[in-house]
Amino acid sequence: PHYDPAQLHSFIQQVANARLPDLYKAVWKGADADALATCAPISQLGQDLWVLQVLKYKREGFFLDIGAGDGVEISNTLRLERDFGWRGIAIEPSRQFEALRRNRKCCCLKECVGEKEETVVFVEDYLHGEHNHFSGMVKYADCYQQQGTE
Repeated sequence: PHYDPAQLHSFIQQVANARLPDLYKAVWKGADADALATCAPISQLGQDLWVLQVLKYKREGFFLDIGAGDGVEISNTLRLERDFGWRGIAIEPSRQFEALRRNRKCCCLKECVGEKEETVVFVEDYLHGEHNHFSGMVKYADCYQQQGTE
């Protein structure tokens, strides 16, 4: 699939500038815990089920998955694509990108998303296994350490 780079950049910029604590509060506000419990999530924290619930199990939507990993393990968008016909873009800068490309039908980009276009140092830590790793831009490492991730 082809996407207008200017529109994609604008959308990514809006997502990248969202404050995470505010975003999480907005995501889970009003979620129906009973409805979410009836189906096992594929995603790490049930984000896939929340999106489906809020959008009334919408079919043929569009997603932007930043930090998509291998596209299967704890994926926020696999269920949307596979079971509900959504299309979208999955972005993953780590070595998991090749698996992502094999595992998913959507447009996959090996890019790193930040607040502005620049060259950054990107690190990956696979000490705890392929699916239990940490990766990110070095310039944000202090933020992760303050949140208890080292």
